[in-house]
Amino acid sequence: MLTLHEAIVQVLSAAGEPMTAGAIAEEVRRLGLYSRRDGAPAPANQVNARVNRYSQLFGRNDGLISLRSESPMNQGLPRPPRQDPHTPVQGKHHFGDLESRRLAPISSVAFRDVGVIGVLLKTGLPSYDWLDCCGVYALILPPEYKLSFIDAEEAREAGNVRSPWDVDELRRKWVYGTRVVYIGLAGDRSPRSLRKRLMDLLNHCNGKTSEKGPHKGGEIIWQFAAYDSLLVRAVPTGSPPEPRDTKRSLLAEFRELHGALPFANRKL
Repeated sequence: MLTLHEAIVQVLSAAGEPMTAGAIAEEVRRLGLYSRRDGAPAPANQVNARVNRYSQLFGRNDGLISLRSESPMNQGLPRPPRQDPHTPVQGKHHFGDLESRRLAPISSVAFRDVGVIGVLLKTGLPSYDWLDCCGVYALILPPEYKLSFIDAEEAREAGNVRSPWDVDELRRKWVYGTRVVYIGLAGDRSPRSLRKRLMDLLNHCNGKTSEKGPHKGGEIIWQFAAYDSLLVRAVPTGSPPEPRDTKRSLLAEFRELHGALPFANRKL
């Protein structure tokens, strides 16, 4: 069992990005890294107090807690005693820098930029010929982002999430340490172009929805408050079953790396 400040370092090291005290407390509890003498988990206010006490280890900015890069403890602690769904796992993968790991496994495949959601909603999809092929696509967070969600009521009013989640559920589903939040495909059982599937995605995002879609898969991504900053990337493939096989392979690799599926994916 670690001390609380060691547990906080462990969680922040695994996440690779700043976190709120509440999110840190939840990860410490899930990982079983620390508990109080009475066996109760450490609440957010205790995390805040410990961060204040160890100011040489931790920094604060806009309500987020981060590791100070010069801290010797930022070189890493032993792996946690049991694996949590939100914690990256050790495996066959080795990355030369943090950014490569945060984009994995997308970084290992020839994905191409399509555009940023907010721009695509205004201008439409680009005229790339390869978008007329079947393929796989992904939604990527910007390098710097603030984790904030739209609540269920507001999402219903916007009309782009047919079955919204409570914010607490969304926070529990969030996968730290990665910028990849969704992986989808065009051409599951029959040929369908990336262009048509991505138009479904944009129409759903824009509130043009029905009970059947047009893109119900991953719709909780539109509860991410800054969804208009998400980057769409895609890679063309051959005809079915290649898109499905490629997507499953990427999701399996993501789960091996991060211990869970991407935030907005529900199944392989």
